[in-house]
Amino acid sequence: MRDLWSEILSADLLWRPRLSRIYYNEKFFAYPLKPLDALTKLGLIESLACVGSLALARMRPMRDETFLEAWVVNRFGRRLFETFFRSYTEKVWGVPCREIRAEWAAQRIKSLSLTGAILNAFFKGGGHTSLIERFQYPRLGPGQMWEKCRDLIVEMGGR
Repeated sequence: MRDLWSEILSADLLWRPRLSRIYYNEKFFAYPLKPLDALTKLGLIESLACVGSLALARMRPMRDETFLEAWVVNRFGRRLFETFFRSYTEKVWGVPCREIRAEWAAQRIKSLSLTGAILNAFFKGGGHTSLIERFQYPRLGPGQMWEKCRDLIVEMGGR
């Protein structure tokens, strides 16, 4: 699909930086995770508590990963799940995390984990879709694609 957009819009398809942030405790956290940013904004004690929570989840993972809550807790720890994932997910989707299937999380978060996010922050190119730092966007917005398609159809004698 990306090739089609590139073929049709060519020079009008521009690279834009991605700015994703999480607002928590009256602070904006960079996403993808930047360890020093998170450490300074969470503070040393809370950061250690998050790492401890992850260690506990690794030592005693939830066996049934049918639903999002267990899937996320096993990869990020209970503390980060409660801090960031639960409220955001339930607010956006209107469904409790215990009712959202894990396949949904796996599709959107890919194979990301806290360890993977930290490694990606230090060593770029982890390949996680949810960690992209820039994306292509039409110069005049997505409607430009369909206007260009219309113009190409008319040029070829269509209507």
